[in-house]
Amino acid sequence: MYVTLFLIVQTYLAVLTVVNVSSFIVWLLKLVARPCKRSVTSDRDLPIDVCLLLHMAQENAGPEIVKAFSQSGAWGKDEGKESIPLNE
Repeated sequence: MYVTLFLIVQTYLAVLTVVNVSSFIVWLLKLVARPCKRSVTSDRDLPIDVCLLLHMAQENAGPEIVKAFSQSGAWGKDEGKESIPLNE
């Protein structure tokens, strides 16, 4: 009985691994195929890690979360640089 339960759990985990890896490959292909823009009218690109998060959120979180996430002002390219001492 334990062997059967072990095989069921092992099969379930293998299927989850295949699904997660295939989803990740699809997200990476989406990143390569088209760059992420802050909005349709904006010419400014979002950072690559934010684009990956947006692609994952589109599949998992829903359109409201993706819209709020992509329009957030936290993705500025100049933020955080003032806290890094570059001249030391």
